[in-house]
Amino acid sequence: MPNNFSLFTRDTTLDELNNRVDNIIKQIKTIPTSAEHECDKSILLSLIQDRQTSFCESYRTTTHASLKHEFNQGYDTFVNHLEHAIQTPNKSPDDLAHYHHSNNYTFAGGFNAKNSKTFDDKIAKSCFIASLFLLTMSLGLFPLSFPASMILFALSLNMLIPSALYYFGETRVNRALVQKDENRLFKLIPDVINITPIPSELRP
Repeated sequence: MPNNFSLFTRDTTLDELNNRVDNIIKQIKTIPTSAEHECDKSILLSLIQDRQTSFCESYRTTTHASLKHEFNQGYDTFVNHLEHAIQTPNKSPDDLAHYHHSNNYTFAGGFNAKNSKTFDDKIAKSCFIASLFLLTMSLGLFPLSFPASMILFALSLNMLIPSALYYFGETRVNRALVQKDENRLFKLIPDVINITPIPSELRP
């Protein structure tokens, strides 16, 4: 009796993901468009190719195994959402929030992937969360031990201030820039896809 359950799952390779994106690009190019939508189609193709390049560049340049895994998972999540958005174009704008808040979402973008997630982003977020936890502990400890409460309070502030500055000044800004391009990409899909029946290769 075959066992379909496995404790280990293999990441989809970069080449496999690129092949899926290349196929999407190829199929979109075959969609006949009017002069009115030809510009939208060109922009859509360019944005998809930018996403592909950014994920590949980010994956290849990072030296951290955990971040490589995140970029791989993020690329896979993007490709899955892209395929779904093309198969059901009328739903794509409404699915953006779900995509951006999915567990495996990872932001990658910018010229030479300069807006992509970095290992420093991961550290800053972890320190920011830990500092909030320590701050909460220091406040709870205040009635029991004032000196211990002050020590924890000072430690939490030393972690909170720099991590918050980096997280909100770098991480959140870069993420917002990437998501701005992704919003534009997915909102263009209905304009391009809905002008003609979806090719059978793109149907579920």
